[in-house]
Amino acid sequence: MASRIRIFQINSDVSARTAPDPEFEPLDHGADAGPHWAEYWPIWRYLNDNPLAEDCHYGFLPPRFRADTGLTGRDVKAFVAQAAAHDVVGFPPFPDQASLYINMFEQGESRHQGMADTARALFDAIGLRIDITRLVMDSRTTIHCNYLVAKPVFWKRWKQVVDQCLAHVQDPSSRLYAPLNAPVAGAQMHTPVWALIAERLASTLLAGLRDLSVRNYPPFRMPASNPYCAQFGKELVALDAAKRAYLDTRDEAYLQCFRTLQQQTLQSLQRLTRRGLARADKAVDQGPPAQIPTLAGLFAPQTAQLSIPTSDSACNPSVVWSAGRLMVLVRSHNYRLNSRGEFVGVNGQELHSENWLLEVDDGLRTVAQPTLIDDRLVLSAGGGRLAPNGLEDCRLHLSPAGLFVLGSGRFAALERNTMVRASIVDGRFCDVRAIRSPFGHGREKNWMVVEGSHGALVIYRMSPFCLIRLGDGATNIEATRMGHPSLADYSGSSQVVLYGGSYLCIVHARIEKPGGTYYVHRIVEMDPAWNVAGMSDEFFFEHRGVEFCSGMAILDREVIFSYGINDSAAKLMRLTKDQVDSLIKRAPSGDDRVRAAPGRQPAADADA
Repeated sequence: MASRIRIFQINSDVSARTAPDPEFEPLDHGADAGPHWAEYWPIWRYLNDNPLAEDCHYGFLPPRFRADTGLTGRDVKAFVAQAAAHDVVGFPPFPDQASLYINMFEQGESRHQGMADTARALFDAIGLRIDITRLVMDSRTTIHCNYLVAKPVFWKRWKQVVDQCLAHVQDPSSRLYAPLNAPVAGAQMHTPVWALIAERLASTLLAGLRDLSVRNYPPFRMPASNPYCAQFGKELVALDAAKRAYLDTRDEAYLQCFRTLQQQTLQSLQRLTRRGLARADKAVDQGPPAQIPTLAGLFAPQTAQLSIPTSDSACNPSVVWSAGRLMVLVRSHNYRLNSRGEFVGVNGQELHSENWLLEVDDGLRTVAQPTLIDDRLVLSAGGGRLAPNGLEDCRLHLSPAGLFVLGSGRFAALERNTMVRASIVDGRFCDVRAIRSPFGHGREKNWMVVEGSHGALVIYRMSPFCLIRLGDGATNIEATRMGHPSLADYSGSSQVVLYGGSYLCIVHARIEKPGGTYYVHRIVEMDPAWNVAGMSDEFFFEHRGVEFCSGMAILDREVIFSYGINDSAAKLMRLTKDQVDSLIKRAPSGDDRVRAAPGRQPAADADA
């Protein structure tokens, strides 16, 4: 008989802004839980009040589960069904934290000094004979918090240990009462040290006792906690492999290898993180550097401002060349920025974005009445829970089937952006497809669709470089590399267009300073193998402030750029190819080389 699956999702007033997964059963957090319970009160209460069926897997997932893992309820149930023979099925995100440390207590101690000593004293007090100073956790046994689905044999053991711990957590006469209930330094809310220990109990039982069978979701398909960890994929796999080899052989040489590689990787990661933060913070008391030029000042090019018949603000147009004309999609919105690029409010009850299609001739003149694109299919997609605030910053692209957009669907109430692909047919968005984040992120924007791939290939990021292939709502990682270090702080802007035998795109960096916000851009040229062949210095188009380029088109010997200014104007600019070439400086060859990434095929359900 197939094992049954019951998965609950904990909800509370705190999590009211997180949409529940329809595949999970709701489980109320409960108003009578004290602060020492964190999210474990509803789990303990359910286990205490309900008999468990031996042929059933039970899960109790927090509201942030999908944001942390990128997995839907459908994904989870499918994987549990495949792994039904195992006692525990885990879904631990953040493989960097599991790989970089010998166990999750060492990881916790690196951030919260004294936590490991308190845990060791607690385990001694309850008679749990597990030495956390020697405990090795690898990817087979590490579980993040309660991100697991398990048979009663696990949950009964977990509850027994929690009951023993609570005898000290809740008893003021216990010598451990004060350290267990002490607040964690730096936490956003009152979080006691006990909550950090409780998060690690599942991993402790699985790694310390090792008598239950465990199957974890492939850990290196999960999102990392630090964006810079993408550059250390091989090291993270090697660290985990060293721990696994030690557990399989008990040969201390593997632990020595782990410690050596651990120190090297942590030091490199810290240096990289510091450099990224330093760049964001440098010269914070200054405005835009005077030496950064504007293209308008360098070349005095032709420009044109695009008009649309609405009282809302126009911004961030995207352009393609099609059948002897320019097709331009202009976004309009109802929010306002001040002259320093700061958000000052919304005109109306809630944020909304609309999109207008314009036809422009090669003289940059609008030749037909702008068309407001009917976006009802976008607004209603996913039961109205995909992009109720509309599509932001679409990139136009052509395929044999016609004109398409790749945009960012906005759900303001949840602070979520989901990538959406749609066709434009007779003034309507049709065939609307949500595209899942390849790394489980809750906000996705600025993907650069590749011309000539018919919308199938997208550059997700330049450094670390990531090229992804779009399927039916899913994403496969096509290729990765370290990326050019000069582009580490840059995000995508335009599409990626064919430029002779190369690819050309524009990227941007957002700089926040006390004097305001400004965006700088670079032109990047890549060879057919996606290596950076050259790039420009930083530039503005015409305005030393908030500018954003979301389109580029090649017309014979000319290049047309489409960009917005201060989210209140939509512009086109024409340069010759010779002028563009004069901006691009050749990049030296080196170790910025593409390596193939293992393909992965997540489920295609991204509407929820």
